[in-house]
Parts: sequence; structure tokens; C-alpha cells
Amino acid sequence: MLKYIRFGVAMIVCGILLSAAGCRTKLPAGDVDIYRLYANEIAVLKDPNISTNSLDKYNAASIIAQNVDFSYLRELQSMEAIFGQKDGIRGAFESQEYILYTYKFKNKSIQFRFSIKGNAIINGSVKELE
Repeated sequence: MLKYIRFGVAMIVCGILLSAAGCRTKLPAGDVDIYRLYANEIAVLKDPNISTNSLDKYNAASIIAQNVDFSYLRELQSMEAIFGQKDGIRGAFESQEYILYTYKFKNKSIQFRFSIKGNAIINGSVKELE
């Protein structure tokens, strides 16, 4: 009987491990694979001739938001390598500086907000509104 309980527990553990291995995780924003895997989307986001209110930029931003984790991003260079400089809006709120990238299409929007101090990113967040 004990043999069957051990076998059952082992099967449950294997099932949990297999399901965890199959889960898709986001790539950290500083990962070099992002520039290869999402080269087309990054090219669209950095294109100064495409409006931030276009479907193309909205779709590119949506793919980046779904697949890239910005919570550990710490360098302005990495942020600018993904988004460029043209679409970013700098501001300050309650003495905290930030850079905001907003991409809209019709009634949907995706907003990337990076709190900065000097040349360092303190915090990065993504907000999607539909």
C-alpha cells in the first residue's frame, strides 16, 4: 500500500513539474534575445514616421507588453533600444521624474511608464486599457 502512495505522490510531483515547465514566462527587458525575437515590433516602435495612434504601433506595443517584463529594467539605453526616443514623454509627478510611452488605437491604449533618476530606471510598469 505504501508503494502505491509513493508512486501517486511521485506522479503528482512530476505532473506539477511538467506543467510548470510548460508555462510561458516573459523575457526580462535587458535580455539580448528580445532584439532578435521582436526585431519587427521594435523597428515599428522606433520608426519616427509612424504615429503613436496607429494600429501598427499599437499592435507592436501589445506584443512587447505581453512578452517582455519591464519590472527589472534599470538602464535608459535598454529602454531606448526598444522604444526609441521620439515617442517618449518626460515629466515629473510629486518630484519623481518619469518617461511615458503611450500607444493608442481607437478606444484601446497601452502605456509604458518608467520612473527615472538621472540615467537609471527605478521602476517600470505597463498598463493596458480597453
